Amino acid sequence: MTDGACFVKHLTIGEIAEIGLEEFYQYLNLFTVEDDEINIKIDDKSIDLYNALMINCRNDFNIRNKIEVGLCVFTGEQHCYYDEERDILFIDNVDDRRITEENFNEFRSILQIIYRIKKEIEDQSTMTEAERKMRKKFEDRKKQLAKAKQKEGKGDKITLEDLIIGLMVVGRKTNEDVWNFPFYSFYEAFYCLERKEQYEVNLKSLLAGADPNKVKLIHWLDKTEELKQ
Repeated sequence: MTDGACFVKHLTIGEIAEIGLEEFYQYLNLFTVEDDEINIKIDDKSIDLYNALMINCRNDFNIRNKIEVGLCVFTGEQHCYYDEERDILFIDNVDDRRITEENFNEFRSILQIIYRIKKEIEDQSTMTEAERKMRKKFEDRKKQLAKAKQKEGKGDKITLEDLIIGLMVVGRKTNEDVWNFPFYSFYEAFYCLERKEQYEVNLKSLLAGADPNKVKLIHWLDKTEELKQ
């Protein structure tokens, strides 16, 4: 972070698996929800996420513990804690490094970006046509997997194992490769595969006699044309 309060750690898939995907997202949600999603009000005034966290630290030991552990997870520090007397979230008491109201939004924004939950990423109005199509294909594939798992009686949740196996099979990666992927790179790998698949489909269409004016052939590693749109 710019004030030197902490280093925001980019966890690998292996590290997330060790924590447990559900627990990982519980920690992530604590620090990344938007202020307008907070349902706590004081004197009929809405409060922001930072102050909501502090209220929970003061009043709920279980949530305080999750906040402290979550800070350790996302900073790589061994011991982060809430100082009840001073009402401060410390990352390191010796160096006086702390999460404050002034630096919390930067901490949240970094987490939102590297763990792919920043709102503008979901805003399709800013996407190119190619990106919208890839997003739709990705979401359709997730729905298909969910339906398949529901039929098997396993519920509608796609597990981390599903995603790892998918990338290993389709992307021809070893288990060790995938395990060492940072979360952001893991996510990007799926979209790289989508671009590769689209390239191969378009190439086959052209070879089969499709109208070259209607089928764009852009190499899956080249996003130059997308950026021009």
